[in-house]
Amino acid sequence: LKLFEEELAIFFELGDKKQQSSAYTNLGSVWGNMGSVDSSVAYYLKSLKLDEEMGDSLGVSIIHNNIGNIYSDDGAYDKAIEHFEKALKIRQQMVAEKRYLQCYSNLATVYSRKKEFEKSHEYGLKGLEYALKYDNKSYAGIISNSLGSNFNDQKRFSEALPWLLKALSYWT
Repeated sequence: LKLFEEELAIFFELGDKKQQSSAYTNLGSVWGNMGSVDSSVAYYLKSLKLDEEMGDSLGVSIIHNNIGNIYSDDGAYDKAIEHFEKALKIRQQMVAEKRYLQCYSNLATVYSRKKEFEKSHEYGLKGLEYALKYDNKSYAGIISNSLGSNFNDQKRFSEALPWLLKALSYWT
């Protein structure tokens, strides 16, 4: 933390907003890894503000995803969904299709955690579509595994197995 704060001070002296945003993001990530949701989100919001000022749409969407992940891990699912949807909307405006799948995957995960399996399945299938379109086997495996786990959690084992086998096929 101390090194990132020192780095931030240097970038303030230099007036480098892009690097300030990066330092804030790093601080948000560290605080998130330490389990401090409030501190993590506070730093991410500082980064978000700078990215908005600079017109960095991709940076803004990445920060919304980061904040969504912090809230999702903390059980604040509705807040997470709000940020994941903002990230997706920005990426759709940018027509950054390759980046949709991360948002869809995050939305599928948070809806699964909420036990809203139908919505989770819907977003998972959208994410899988883009993962396959852009030959991202890692995400295809993650999403297929998640879809299988959803069916497993619902005790729908015969529907879970094909998805879990499909996940393995993407990873091998």
